[in-house]
Amino acid sequence: MFGCIVAGRLVQATPQMVSENKYMFLLENGSSINHLVVFLTGQTPLPQGYGAGIYFGWPPYSDWKFLGFISNEKPSVVFKVGQSSPSVHVNHGLVEVEMASAEPNVTVQLGISLELLSTLEAQVQQKKVAAGVNSGALVVANSGIGGGSGLSMADMAKFATKTLQNLRDYALSFAVKPAGANVEAIPTDTFTKWYNSYAAKCQKDPDFWRKDVQA
Repeated sequence: MFGCIVAGRLVQATPQMVSENKYMFLLENGSSINHLVVFLTGQTPLPQGYGAGIYFGWPPYSDWKFLGFISNEKPSVVFKVGQSSPSVHVNHGLVEVEMASAEPNVTVQLGISLELLSTLEAQVQQKKVAAGVNSGALVVANSGIGGGSGLSMADMAKFATKTLQNLRDYALSFAVKPAGANVEAIPTDTFTKWYNSYAAKCQKDPDFWRKDVQA
């Protein structure tokens, strides 16, 4: 149901199930995380009226920070992660996360919780009121895509959209309905195959995602 991508790493699509409505990804080498995408895989839609709250936890794992949420209507979100004092704010729609500086090998916990959409939307509004909305332009330098040049927030959003559309189309092409099942299933190794193929595409042509063709 859920997947996440840390920039420069393999896709994770098998979170640990902590309880009936709570899931968790373990992200190693937390201090090296710079961009993170969390998304719905499309295998199973969320229950009507519910969304998936996304939370960040770092040692000593006593204080979880609410980052945002995804839903059937908004199935993906991109986070920019920095190393500073713990905080979360929004810059032109891109959620920026400042986490406490950590040792290189620390494991960060990414929690996902099924909650009422009304509750999640209220949390987002509280964050905006508390922190304010930063209206400054966001430029990501030396990102490793686009030939290593600086990327604006609009560029990052376009790259993320192209990437997720490509992942969705590729994964669905392998969907099969097991005998006696009511829903289709996707082999887990599909995501590894997609990553290898997509990484090769990025290496061959770093600017392919800028073109108005299917990624």
